[in-house]
Amino acid sequence: MMSTSDGILVAWWRRLSGESRASMVGAIAIAIFLLLLALATALSTPALSIAVNAVHAAAVLGVGWIFFHCVRVVLGNAVPRRLLVTLLLAGIPVLAAAWLYDWTLGCVWVASTFLVLRGRWALTCLAVTFANLVLALLVLPGSNDQSFELIVSLTLFTIFAIYVPIRLVVVSDGLVLSREEVARLHVDRERSRISRDLHDLLGRTLVAVSMRQQAALRLVELDRAEEAAQQIRAAYEIVAEGQAKLRALTHGPTIADLRAEVTSASELCARIGIEWDAQVEDVGSEQSQRLAAVVIREAVTNMLKYSRPTHCWLRLREEAGMLVLSLANDGCPTDLVLNPAGTGLRELGFRCESVGGTLDARSPRPGIFRVLAQVPTLIDQEA
Repeated sequence: MMSTSDGILVAWWRRLSGESRASMVGAIAIAIFLLLLALATALSTPALSIAVNAVHAAAVLGVGWIFFHCVRVVLGNAVPRRLLVTLLLAGIPVLAAAWLYDWTLGCVWVASTFLVLRGRWALTCLAVTFANLVLALLVLPGSNDQSFELIVSLTLFTIFAIYVPIRLVVVSDGLVLSREEVARLHVDRERSRISRDLHDLLGRTLVAVSMRQQAALRLVELDRAEEAAQQIRAAYEIVAEGQAKLRALTHGPTIADLRAEVTSASELCARIGIEWDAQVEDVGSEQSQRLAAVVIREAVTNMLKYSRPTHCWLRLREEAGMLVLSLANDGCPTDLVLNPAGTGLRELGFRCESVGGTLDARSPRPGIFRVLAQVPTLIDQEA
């Protein structure tokens, strides 16, 4: 049965592109080839003793085991402590192998240290390995300038021929995952934006149309047909405006700006006979004003849905680096209970908190309902 870590590796491998798979296979093939050369050297070198050859061969197999697990670690598995200990202890027989004319084993070992340790530890292992190799080539008989330069160059090349492709494949895969995550976040953010705007748009439109229809019905009962027709035409205009905004919903936020929203709320209150009293200062960044406009839209919509107001007061000012918005109305039912499952004010509370602000919606005294929002005057990005 496949373990969880093996399943992760299989999924990772399937996710790679053809070029990344070729790079990974090529780097591992180079390491295997060097290990086979080291094993051949261990088995073919004239033995000082059977024990020395046996230790040499065991070191080759041990470094192969270490390299395999280092590759698993760099692909996302946790780094076990015993692997680090084994990796460092393996340096002793690896350094000794250089004195047996085996420079290939050190390449795989140093590449393994770069895969797991990196930083100063990996560079230290590289420096020690090179210093040991250079010393061995200078001391051991049979070395000349040409072989010295060739071995040193090949050692450096093969170390990074193993490490660099594997690291690039891992980094490339991480970038692909990051790009997918950014795309998912963008989709979620756009879905959330459409949900919020749809709630704001339909809520405002339906409430306004409902009030127009109620007024038209009352006028019909009073046999005032012309005024009833005006209310019906006004309702038609509201529906037409809502349709236009609904079509524009997928192209961006439907909140134009703070001034436009204040004007819209003022005109709406004037049409249905609510006295509108607004004192709005031009404070805050574009994003903080946009969030304030959303709060005004939601608060006015709730006012029309749940209250029978005759007065509405809007105040917007700056206090201690915060944009403070207060919208209050009379005509609030004395038995009003806020719905904790509602999406409007709750969502606005989350948006205000996400930028370091607050939102408080309650009835401070009987008959009055107030929405008080505070957000930073400077917001870098839209909430």
